[in-house]
Amino acid sequence: MQLAAKFSNILLDGLDRKRLCVPSIWAEKCRIMGAPFPGPYTFDPTPWCEEMLNTDFPECCGQKSAQAGFTETMLNRALFTIDQLRRSVLYLLPNTKQDASDSTQSRLNPALELSEHLPSMFSTRVTMALKRPEDHALYSDVP
Repeated sequence: MQLAAKFSNILLDGLDRKRLCVPSIWAEKCRIMGAPFPGPYTFDPTPWCEEMLNTDFPECCGQKSAQAGFTETMLNRALFTIDQLRRSVLYLLPNTKQDASDSTQSRLNPALELSEHLPSMFSTRVTMALKRPEDHALYSDVP
């Protein structure tokens, strides 16, 4: 009976991972957020971000404002691309402000620390401009 339960869990996990081919579903399943909205990622505070995250257009453009969810949406898109599409990502930010140079430490590292799934995507935990998954990379423009 124990073998059947293990097999069932493996099968269900595989089917669950198959559902994650939509970026918004992936974000809600794989991202855990800290304050001010702790817990599983949700679009409740920023409903406009769901469509932006799910777009399949080659370019995604939005007017950035403070606390509108744009940064988390693009981070979700980058992590989804690495995890599900198995492609490398180049994540660029302007480096004229100190905020941009702290992006890896203030956004990416907490995302990795809060999630059970995300750390398994990366073979090493560095706090520099490169996060390296097993066979793909997340490059960010951090001086």
